[in-house]
Amino acid sequence: MKKGYFALSAGAAALAAVLIAAPGLAGADEQTAEPSPAPEAEEKQESEEVLTLTQQEGVVTFSESEEGNCLTLYDMKLELPAGMVMDTGVTEEGTAFAFASAGGLRLMLSAGESALLEGTLSEMTEEAREAYRIYTDFDVEKMYLIDSALTEIGDQVFVMNSYYEETEKSAVILLNTVVDGISYSVSGYTAGELPEDEDLEIIMALAAALEVDD
Repeated sequence: MKKGYFALSAGAAALAAVLIAAPGLAGADEQTAEPSPAPEAEEKQESEEVLTLTQQEGVVTFSESEEGNCLTLYDMKLELPAGMVMDTGVTEEGTAFAFASAGGLRLMLSAGESALLEGTLSEMTEEAREAYRIYTDFDVEKMYLIDSALTEIGDQVFVMNSYYEETEKSAVILLNTVVDGISYSVSGYTAGELPEDEDLEIIMALAAALEVDD
């Protein structure tokens, strides 16, 4: 396995903490995101944090071709817009992450075994879906829940949570669903600004493009 180090903005690091701590992914006591102690990064520590990610063959892949770019996280496959900047990795807990940017929009995608659901959210009763939504709409340090709702995107039902990230004064959109016991998330924010309509369209389009291999 090969270790890589990806510098994240404070907002992305906070969002990673949300995804790792989410009941659908893993318990909060399993977080391992830590600031890098590298001396050359000391001046940036106030605005950046570093996550140590582990590359793992077959879990996260990113390919570019004339037909387009393709990202896979576990069984999730996403066709990406050409030119999107992408970094990938896997946490040591087994949650796969991919970080991307499109203009000022910062994107994070993740997939990992759900600690809460064994089945598929879209196939559950309305009562079970609502119970899952309620169980996942929580605050973490410096991120505060604004709104939470269930929404259908493409072939899947998602929990759509919006947060206010205090450090970068940004609104964060987080979409999450569970398919066959694997929790998949697509999220995005624009540092210091509210997301524009086109930013929301990109986030929603990525969720709609989610395909899960059988």
